Amino acid sequence: MKATIKTLTALLIAGLAYSQEPAQAASSPTPNEGAAVTQNVFPQYPTINPFGSFQTLGFIQSVDDHKDYNTRLYLFLKQARFGVNGNYDDIKYEFQLALGGEDGIKTSPGVSLSLLDLDAEIPVSASFFVKAGQFKVPYSREELTNSRDLLFADRSIDNLAFKLGRDVGAAVYGVNGDFTGVLGIFTGGGRDVPVSYLPENIGIPMTVVRIGLNHNYDKNVFDLSQTSYNAANGWAFFVNGLYVKDSKVGHSTAMNVKLADKSLLLDANWNPYISKSPIVQGTLWQTGVDAAYRTTLSSTALLSGEVELNHGAFTNTYGTVQSTGGRAQAGIYEKPYEIGLRYAFIRPDANFAVTSNGKTVNLFSNADWVHQLTFAASYYLKGDRVKITADIPVLFGVPVVNDPISGAYVVTQQPDQVTYITSAAPNTATIARQTVVSAQLQLQVTLY
Repeated sequence: MKATIKTLTALLIAGLAYSQEPAQAASSPTPNEGAAVTQNVFPQYPTINPFGSFQTLGFIQSVDDHKDYNTRLYLFLKQARFGVNGNYDDIKYEFQLALGGEDGIKTSPGVSLSLLDLDAEIPVSASFFVKAGQFKVPYSREELTNSRDLLFADRSIDNLAFKLGRDVGAAVYGVNGDFTGVLGIFTGGGRDVPVSYLPENIGIPMTVVRIGLNHNYDKNVFDLSQTSYNAANGWAFFVNGLYVKDSKVGHSTAMNVKLADKSLLLDANWNPYISKSPIVQGTLWQTGVDAAYRTTLSSTALLSGEVELNHGAFTNTYGTVQSTGGRAQAGIYEKPYEIGLRYAFIRPDANFAVTSNGKTVNLFSNADWVHQLTFAASYYLKGDRVKITADIPVLFGVPVVNDPISGAYVVTQQPDQVTYITSAAPNTATIARQTVVSAQLQLQVTLY
């Protein structure tokens, strides 16, 4: 994997070799002829653009529950966000908070800072930029897609196995015609990590490379969209690579204490090696490819499609867990309606297991795939500021925990609930694969 990262980095540098045009300096206004020239002793004020959004989700599900009813119904304030963005001279910035129920308080170490993004983007030339702060790790088309611009109510199960979320670090990126390349260095410990000066043994920071061709499809390297509202014909193709050697920090490691956006590869309730005592430093690598296409069907209709494939592995001296996943989807937009169909899968590792109360239970008896098929329909009101999305996700072969006290948990929605299968007898829960059918209705309001 190190060789892959080196190869992708070399391609990135080669692709940007011809993009070193000097940045245009902001021009000063010419004073009126004959008027006295007065020096402006105050700096230019930054532009400030507030924005926000919220999503409410109604959810009905059918699952084989050994204790209670097989059908359950939920209503959540799924997401509530507020932020501002803008620029100061030629430096862009973004600040965004997560509010509502999406960012719950972590019981250990007991923090919830709720900060999603705080970053600045500094131009080096007309086509070469540096981005620094806390922001999304540039890996995977689906993960980089803004949650407001998904074709469905949720991301696919492929994202569950490989998501990286936001992290603290810096990235350089550039555009030369259709060629786009990003190279990022991050801590690997995730977002919202409190300041603490602990003894450490540094490994290799998370190094991420994303390079490819973008022909009029993506408007922003770090903020992608699946929907075709106000979109144009185009296509894109990217490859991704990631490598990190964990750093020992205090009594644990950076990846082990990551607070949010944990993939199954880094979740201690699925990965039996990452938090095994005594704690040792491990490595994580991921590689993937994604592509997208959009074309006109008629004067009022657009057809879009995306495909993505990922593979990754975590390894330390105790063992290895790995997974493969992917998705393919298509959508048709004709104002004010949009429909979509998506297939996704993950091929889990038979070594995925939960260890608790001195007991270890394998979560998969084999490495058979988990499949997901989702149909979605959206209706846009007030432009794209109000959107109603209904979708029907069906999971095939998904593990379900049946707790004799509380009932059934679908583990792709509650990954940490697998600990119930290690409870002391006579309350030991069971885990088995099922077909689970759900229906969701989401209202989204965006203010900008």
